[in-house]
Amino acid sequence: MKKDGTLGFGLDIGGKHFLRNHLYIEEAVGFVFSKLPLPGRYLYYASGATSGEIFEGPNPYNVMAQSGRYSLEAGAKINAVAGISFPIKNKMSIDLFAGPELRYIFNYKPDGYELPDLFRKTNLKVRTGVGFNFNNLNVILTVNPDLLDRAKGIKRYRTIQFGLGVGYNFR
Repeated sequence: MKKDGTLGFGLDIGGKHFLRNHLYIEEAVGFVFSKLPLPGRYLYYASGATSGEIFEGPNPYNVMAQSGRYSLEAGAKINAVAGISFPIKNKMSIDLFAGPELRYIFNYKPDGYELPDLFRKTNLKVRTGVGFNFNNLNVILTVNPDLLDRAKGIKRYRTIQFGLGVGYNFR
């Protein structure tokens, strides 16, 4: 299992709807821009008889990409989470939430070389997290693991996104 840390950012706009007491549903749409590590210790594109296939392992052909290379991706996302809010004091609370997140990648650009269509354009994640609310300001920490494989032709290539968000409730 390879561990790589990359940076990215997103912008979400959404709403929170309280169902009863402290239970709520929150939905948001947004954009995401991130750097995605390319999978495989040695990743290469073979030509000739095996044209169009991606292989991992020792490379009998010219190396197109090695580990440590990245792809820049840009896309849109939509999520809907269910949560519960725990009041602490007046105008202060802590939220716990979880739900699905669907992403669609408009464009990805490999770092400095050409590869065939390696990544799937759609991606399904689980959005989980905790939030701290004070007055109208909120800070959230999220963990979003992939539910589906990200790459085509490579077994079990998934990512886990850790996020820190700052928001404001317009009431």
